[in-house]
Amino acid sequence: MSMGQKVAVSIALFLTLFLFSGCPVSSTSSGGGGGGSSGGGADLLPPGGAGTEPNSLLENPLSSICQTLSGVLYAGSNGGKLLTSSDGSTFTVLDGTKVDIRSAHCDRQSTLETNVWFVGPGGTIVKYDGTALTSETSGTTVDLNAVFGTDKSKVYAVGNEGTILFFDGISWTAQTSGTTEHLMGIAGTNSQAFFVAVGGRATVLQSNGINWDSVDVSGTGILDATLNAVWGDALGGEFFAVGNAGTILHRAAGTNGAWDKQTSPTSLDLLAVHGTSGSQVFAVGKEGVILSYDGSTWTKQTNPAETDFQLNGILSLSSTAALAVGADGTSATSTGILLQLSAAGWAKLL
Repeated sequence: MSMGQKVAVSIALFLTLFLFSGCPVSSTSSGGGGGGSSGGGADLLPPGGAGTEPNSLLENPLSSICQTLSGVLYAGSNGGKLLTSSDGSTFTVLDGTKVDIRSAHCDRQSTLETNVWFVGPGGTIVKYDGTALTSETSGTTVDLNAVFGTDKSKVYAVGNEGTILFFDGISWTAQTSGTTEHLMGIAGTNSQAFFVAVGGRATVLQSNGINWDSVDVSGTGILDATLNAVWGDALGGEFFAVGNAGTILHRAAGTNGAWDKQTSPTSLDLLAVHGTSGSQVFAVGKEGVILSYDGSTWTKQTNPAETDFQLNGILSLSSTAALAVGADGTSATSTGILLQLSAAGWAKLL
């Protein structure tokens, strides 16, 4: 059996078991990465340069991963491939246009329709409706780093120079952020219509869906750390933001919830965060670091991959089921990797 056949078999076996064996599916958010979606902290280049067709599904570093309510997986790559597993047995390439993808968001409001957004450099916004990919007009040329929504007519994208875009189901419009810092992550809650964006120099913004306000988190002791991603418990209202040097911030539930700095077991840069509740959260980052939170303590988990691997996205399904995506290094020739968490622990699938 060739290497390509072995890879295909590995993917098929894993996804068949993972999606159809009763593995719990989170109903609280769409996916992880740089802001409720998976990706955001990485700036890797596709191997071979622009215009080169990748030869395999995982030739490019993977930047993000999300899952629809019906259980379909979607992943974006830094090389521009948009991947999906629609039947639980194989990955399919949705598009090969080489658009660099930094974040993916899967709408989880209905099993009857598909709405997946991908964002990237140069104001790139691409939407997949289950049948076709379409480029959407963002109105900006700045790099977009993260995308998140609570339904198909309330979606946010954030990016460099304080950029915040809002999609109302018809078109994207710019919102005033009040900052020029690069924004790396965005997340929100369904029940409270409350949103949080994070970025450079410990920037934290909060919104009630109308205006964005800056939050002073200097009392937590962080001043210059870049916050790369944020995730919010859609039902409970808690938020977790992660960033460089192992930084972890937590916002208590409630409309006036306070931010505090949590004890982190690592000094490595954290690039993505995702959970299923305020007491079940994962964070991943550079050198393959994986952290888990049980409601009181963050713990470093054993990663079977080499330490030069970089994990850019995380999709949490339960305390014993998750997927992490990333790259096997930080060079232009890095390839994608996929890790799975099961009751037996983390395993490197590809």
